[in-house]
Amino acid sequence: MKIKIVHLLLDPNKQEDFSDDEWNSIMYKQNKSIESIGKISKYFYRYTQQYSKVNRTELNIENCAHPEIVTTKKTNKETTFISYGHYGAYMAHKNAILNEFSDDIDILLIIEGDVILDVSEHDFIKNIYEGCEFLNEKNGSLMTFGEVKYGVRNPNPMEELKRVGNFNKIPHFLCCHCYAISKNLKSDIIFKLNNEKWHAFDVWLFWNYDNKVDMYSTINKIVTEPNGYSSIENKYKEYV
Repeated sequence: MKIKIVHLLLDPNKQEDFSDDEWNSIMYKQNKSIESIGKISKYFYRYTQQYSKVNRTELNIENCAHPEIVTTKKTNKETTFISYGHYGAYMAHKNAILNEFSDDIDILLIIEGDVILDVSEHDFIKNIYEGCEFLNEKNGSLMTFGEVKYGVRNPNPMEELKRVGNFNKIPHFLCCHCYAISKNLKSDIIFKLNNEKWHAFDVWLFWNYDNKVDMYSTINKIVTEPNGYSSIENKYKEYV
């Protein structure tokens, strides 16, 4: 099983308009993530760090799937909005898939730049390989290893969850902290990324693949995030 990890990171030299306290918090989380994921990277076929600049210039509103909630404000107190940070994150995920999903791998595992292990290194590696082998055996398309949240299509999405062995079969998942894409989805997801309008990336996956492909999750999340400032939502968040 050839699993390639792509670690989505921010260029540490491009602070843009974040205050020093905000940027130090963002970089603290990123450095913890690099330290955490770096410890297990040698156990996988390939590990790549993909650096992106903080996005403060591009929004591409005319090509957004939900333009009515786009704001040009860099911070926003509204409950639902998408802005520069969401587009930058979407492009980071898109570029990782378009540029790193080489023909020699079975699974592309994408990990966001503020993600750390929530289990031991041994258990993380074991869960990733078991999950990816399971995904391959079931001819599935996607698997998440993070906390599973759901969109609003079904008021009780837990009705759609089905236990399959040591995993859950799910209709879709939010968020995209750490997730696997199987090679059987490669051509389709690349086609959609090149042709469908953009959204926050987890919502984009929800809108494009909800109940359309087989996807799974671990029973319990195996990754989390350090507390600190979110470069996408522009606020402090607590996770652990």
